[in-house]
Amino acid sequence: MATPLENNQTQADRLSRIILFDEEDRAIWPADELKMAMQRQLDAALDQAVGGSSNEDYGTLAVLAASADPPIRTFADLLGHPRPPVDLLWMVKDMAKLERDAPHSLNPPDVTLLFYYAAIILGMIRWGQRITTLGDDELRKGLNWGVRQTWIGEEMRGLLLEGLRFLRLPRSRWRK
Repeated sequence: MATPLENNQTQADRLSRIILFDEEDRAIWPADELKMAMQRQLDAALDQAVGGSSNEDYGTLAVLAASADPPIRTFADLLGHPRPPVDLLWMVKDMAKLERDAPHSLNPPDVTLLFYYAAIILGMIRWGQRITTLGDDELRKGLNWGVRQTWIGEEMRGLLLEGLRFLRLPRSRWRK
């Protein structure tokens, strides 16, 4: 019987066979793996779908998600919610940014990056608030990147496209 360490090494060995690395030592995940990771994150409890830095963060996130009407249980719920709490969007954005940059995150960075952009866009289209310091051009570039991903699913693609349309509106119609 394999020990836990051997199981971890076996899992790492298996991952190293399916994940390639570019010249800057960044993982290149196969599209089918990204699609499965994205679906897992969409189905997971919201406090498991993004990383956090403390139990307090998770507690605050859980309270904000539960206070929404209807309550937000998963990231898929957040994407389709008519008025997700803006403080929750800030937290999801910040936590996704931290997780994307974490060296030992279990989530592919591309998936986490989509959570980051989704929270920003939801803040803009549902609340008219910009919850990022990214400029329009940077945000547009990120949304265009996301839309081109073949593995993201139609709900996420629809949200990103809605964000791109929103960015084309005159600023006075969306920025407060």
